[in-house]
Amino acid sequence: MNLENININEDIEIDDGTNKSIISEEQEDVSKASDVWKYFTKDINYKQNKKAKCNHCGITYTCTAGATTNLKKHIKSKHSSSEKMQEMSIKDILKAVPKWKYNNDEMLKCLVKWIIVNQHSFTIVEEPAFADLIYALQPDAKLISADTVKRKIMDLYESNINKVKESFKNITGKISFTIDIWTSPSAKSFLSLTAHYIDDDWKLNNVLVDFIQIFGKHMGENIKNAFMLGINKLLIQNKIMGITTDNASNNLTFVDALAKENNSFQKDNHFRCFAHVINLCVQDALKELDDKLSQLRTLLNKIHHSPQRQEKLSFNCELHGINNLKVVLDVSTRWNFTFDMINRALYLKEALNSLALSEKDLKNFIITDDEWSELEKVKLFLEKFKEITLMFSSLYPTLSMLIPRAPIGFNYISEGEEENEGEDGNESEDEIGNDNEESTIKKAAMNCRVKLFHYYNKTNDACIIVMILDPRLKMEYYNDEM
Repeated sequence: MNLENININEDIEIDDGTNKSIISEEQEDVSKASDVWKYFTKDINYKQNKKAKCNHCGITYTCTAGATTNLKKHIKSKHSSSEKMQEMSIKDILKAVPKWKYNNDEMLKCLVKWIIVNQHSFTIVEEPAFADLIYALQPDAKLISADTVKRKIMDLYESNINKVKESFKNITGKISFTIDIWTSPSAKSFLSLTAHYIDDDWKLNNVLVDFIQIFGKHMGENIKNAFMLGINKLLIQNKIMGITTDNASNNLTFVDALAKENNSFQKDNHFRCFAHVINLCVQDALKELDDKLSQLRTLLNKIHHSPQRQEKLSFNCELHGINNLKVVLDVSTRWNFTFDMINRALYLKEALNSLALSEKDLKNFIITDDEWSELEKVKLFLEKFKEITLMFSSLYPTLSMLIPRAPIGFNYISEGEEENEGEDGNESEDEIGNDNEESTIKKAAMNCRVKLFHYYNKTNDACIIVMILDPRLKMEYYNDEM
């Protein structure tokens, strides 16, 4: 055979006894180079089974007689957009992406939201440095005045209050409320009004529905007027179920005035915040313990108000191998801060002792081992009330837990009293005297107990009903107690 006359593009027949035709190597390469193989991967045994797998969706096709028609049809019908994107150059793809266009109205919406959420002054938009920042980000930006910010916020409020009003129209049941009075840094008083209700999907909702300014004294009549202004605006004046307040006396006159004006509200559906009750009880106890806390409080104040002493405290923490934590100061209106103050001080005990010994001005406030021991007992006394406070500060309803959990406080107080009595029920000799540490804690416990009983006896039948309806409790508490 003359090799020069052979066309390598033609099939060649090899006489091996089977008389089969094979594809030339160049044709095999042409097949591999087909566009369809950008989107499909051949099976490892492709030469035997002629199977190929789609790179996009994973579906497998068989190439009958090596044909790729069905593969191409699949790409066009299922992945035409992907195919188009792969065929496009990077330049074409960038052209296809929509160009970003600055929208001043969208910027102002974000600006107003930022001012509300972060409680910035309206006048921040008129500060030169703020304007420089905005113009550096977008030279075409158009800022607004403080008055316009205020107007936009009020418009936003009206828009949202209307949405809330519309949603309340669909509530088939009653609505309960929690209220509280808050005074702003600018000495303006506001009544916060939060609604609690169950929707048709049995989902519990808690919505802050209004924030109403109160003018004049915080008298019950003024609170009632502000409350009615809020619920009348929402058209829910006939859906009042219960109201929870703190234990201030003006809230009692508010409830009386509201019951007289609104027939849908019953006075018995006024509930006292039990976390606030605990606060009042423990505050009474702390009055007896003030002498035990005064030295610690003074020491911590002197450290807190001196950057140099804070640095020395950090050094002593490192020296004694404890975490570098700052001291905690108590707040007169929040007893739990007193617990936190004692708890933190006990943790920093070694560091505080070292600092007090090294400072001439602090030596008069050194806390002895006996005094630390007393503080440990005060901490243990307060710890149970901390747990109860956290439980009743939940986002979820806790009224059903009032009757079962309040006695924990009574029992705990009783245990504290009994620990200070001898086996015959009388005080031992070591516990006699007003200056005795156990006697002081006992008096604190008695003060707490009296206050707790005072408010516990003011609970109404609703507490019993909700407890029985609570599937976690039902009659279990009464069965155990009877």
